[in-house]
Amino acid sequence: MPIVTAELGPFFLVRLTGDLTIDNATDLAANMGKLFTVRDRREFVLDLSKVGKTDAAGIGAVIASAAVARGKGHRIYLFSPAPHVQKQMETQEISGLFPLIENEPDLVSRLPD
Repeated sequence: MPIVTAELGPFFLVRLTGDLTIDNATDLAANMGKLFTVRDRREFVLDLSKVGKTDAAGIGAVIASAAVARGKGHRIYLFSPAPHVQKQMETQEISGLFPLIENEPDLVSRLPD
């Protein structure tokens, strides 16, 4: 799963593309853990808008990443999860665990002037 990162105001944007499944869940969790140790940003935006197929292990990696982030004093926001990702999170009753940024105007409105 390709991971693209960028600094965006107070946020560190992490854009995921491709499938988020058992095949790459541990890679995602490991890569996110590294980002939390090398970045001085406290707020991370995890862009799930281009994620393809997901399974419980993939969603679990997102949850694990959030737990590690919180332990290091960081916060993860979810940006525009693909509809099937959002539905899976609602089915697993975990969508309320993350602050949600629904679209680009919502993200831009959170940036300092």
